[in-house]
Amino acid sequence: MGEKRAFTLVEVIVSILILALIGIGSYFSFSILSQVELDSQERFTAMNILTNYFERIRAVVREGGDRVFSTLETEPWIQNNQWIPVGSTGLTPNYLPSQYPSNFFTRMISVSTAGTTTELKRIEIAVQWPRRRGEGFNEVRNVFFLARPQPPLPGNIKGSVKDRNTEAFINNAEITLIFQDPGGVRAVIYSRSSPDADGCNFDFSDPDTGAFRLSPGNWQIIVTAQGYQDYNPSPAHIVWVPEGEEVILPPIYLDPKPAPAHIKGRIVDPQDKPLYQYVSLYEKGSYVARDHMWWHSPRSFNFKIDFEDPQPRCFTLVTSSTSSSWSYPYRYNQHCGDFCDPQGWGKSYNYRGWSSAVVREDGSVVCDNPWIGSAITDRLCVNPGDNLDLGDIVLVEVPLATISGYVRDSTDAPLSGAKIYIRWHDNARWYPYPAGSTDNNGYYQVSVPAAQELFPDTSNYYIRMTAGRRMPKQTCCNQGGTAWRESGWVSVGPLFQGDSLQQDFIIPYPPDDQCGDVQGHVKDEKENFYLEGVRVEIGGRESSSNDLGYYKIECLPEEEGCSIPIGSHGVRAEKSGYYTFESDGDWPYKDRPEVNIQQNEVATYETIRLYPRGYGTIKGRVLDVANDEPIEGAEVWLDVYNDNAGNKYDSLTQWHYNYVTNTDGEGDFVFSHVIETWPPEGIDDTYYQTNERKHLIAVTHTEEYEPVILEPFTLKANQELDLGDIHLTKKGQM
Repeated sequence: MGEKRAFTLVEVIVSILILALIGIGSYFSFSILSQVELDSQERFTAMNILTNYFERIRAVVREGGDRVFSTLETEPWIQNNQWIPVGSTGLTPNYLPSQYPSNFFTRMISVSTAGTTTELKRIEIAVQWPRRRGEGFNEVRNVFFLARPQPPLPGNIKGSVKDRNTEAFINNAEITLIFQDPGGVRAVIYSRSSPDADGCNFDFSDPDTGAFRLSPGNWQIIVTAQGYQDYNPSPAHIVWVPEGEEVILPPIYLDPKPAPAHIKGRIVDPQDKPLYQYVSLYEKGSYVARDHMWWHSPRSFNFKIDFEDPQPRCFTLVTSSTSSSWSYPYRYNQHCGDFCDPQGWGKSYNYRGWSSAVVREDGSVVCDNPWIGSAITDRLCVNPGDNLDLGDIVLVEVPLATISGYVRDSTDAPLSGAKIYIRWHDNARWYPYPAGSTDNNGYYQVSVPAAQELFPDTSNYYIRMTAGRRMPKQTCCNQGGTAWRESGWVSVGPLFQGDSLQQDFIIPYPPDDQCGDVQGHVKDEKENFYLEGVRVEIGGRESSSNDLGYYKIECLPEEEGCSIPIGSHGVRAEKSGYYTFESDGDWPYKDRPEVNIQQNEVATYETIRLYPRGYGTIKGRVLDVANDEPIEGAEVWLDVYNDNAGNKYDSLTQWHYNYVTNTDGEGDFVFSHVIETWPPEGIDDTYYQTNERKHLIAVTHTEEYEPVILEPFTLKANQELDLGDIHLTKKGQM
């Protein structure tokens, strides 16, 4: 046997070191492998998040269609070009393992148009997460391209509308479909009197080709027809239209409205003579309808009362001589103590005609009741089918007196053609307006209410009278003219029935005008040169600027004196090719001072700065969104200076727009010589208004396509603006 030998100390130490190194190496190998596994897992998760984001975007666009695709860059859930914590806001992915907090990964989505085409979107998605070692972030990034989604195959809805009581088909019922999608379309069609082979009397397919036109999805249906209660149930009647399929609805039954009622009668005097009277109907104090005795033969009134349900309706009926509730000269033959007096005409007399709220069935009066009735005092109640005949309502004439006299000038000369005006008393309504006029001798005679027969207890209700006429005077440039002058109001009374009083009037002459002149200059604001041929108008007189831009408004050589009445006057200046100036701040100029004319002096007005009008050209092309084929004959409507920029019209009616043209065989259109939008660049905001006034364009094409209204846009002087391709979508498609 060999000799046994123990390990030396050095060998033991070396062995320990070797074992330690092996252990450390194994640990670091395990740590490195673990770290690599974590990095791979995080990168794998980030790639899944990135891919999932794109799939979510594609799904949203597929569901929202062309509308979402066109506005993808501005959709709030995209938050274009912003770094957003995953899972905290915006579009959240389906894939996010639970071991990661919502802010561990952040994402950025960038959406833009791919090149020059509008049919392709470039979508760049990046996902970041913090590094395990050191500072900074790891990142994965990818670019996707998304094409404009093709419109889905349209569907259709058919059905019938019937009378619930008779089962008869209802003709001309209006069937309205409302697409249950933001910005969705609205479709309207009318029912027919006879059904088709499917037993339907309404159909939303194309009547000529039979093609389906409704976008797949949920549609709300509403039906209305004359003589029937509306079909608009709660909750709403929603119809699901599958892609490419036709839905045939069961019959929709409408309930007939209750039969109408009638309220009729006559307004007569005590001798049974029909009176020229309006008759008004009120319900709970609110105006409902108006009739007139002279609208019927024989003379009468007749109100048709429609019902939505079988419940009775109650009304107040009021007579009057005018379309208001004022009724002079006829009234109900009863006095009414402490009668309400909303117009200040006095109390203790019923001057207003007849009211069923005040006059009861037995002829008694209730003075405290409101003249046009209320929910409590409406007493003329009718049920469906009733025929309420009020018979004869007897009114008597208000008692009259006579006033006559002469109208003269300050030299006591008679004045012909002077107007005589009368009112009951101070602050009361005019009656009539005017009451009469003078003959060649200045004489007049009028019939007036016998005020003290009506209001015997006070002189406050004396008749008020005045006379007026245009009187001669000397005007500027020593020309003859006239001015309206009145005698002044006087109180005339007392007046009892049958009285005859005399009241004379004197109308003074107006003073002659005091006058001055005015001068100034006009210049081109843009090019800074003085303008010739500008028409300047001040105080009803005008002049034109010479080649130095100078103007002076004065009397003609054959005239005398000065041309403009003293005082402050507005200024207007206009020339073809320039924006018209008005000192009162009429667009596009701001408020400027008026000119102050002094007697026999020449005032100088500040230099007027006219801005030249600029014009440009607008063109574009109209295409079918489904195939990019040009649409010939599309109407393009241009609205210049759409002051509500960004506010699209609720209805597309041509009168909203200033210019209309049609596309040619290539789908092209052109508007030439279009006024520029406002304001031009570099305009002086101290002299000119600078609020934006843009243009608006709408495109429509028969009933086949949905109309399109573009966003308001700007047009500069001498610019040729190309709006590019404008796509129209066929109705019922997305």
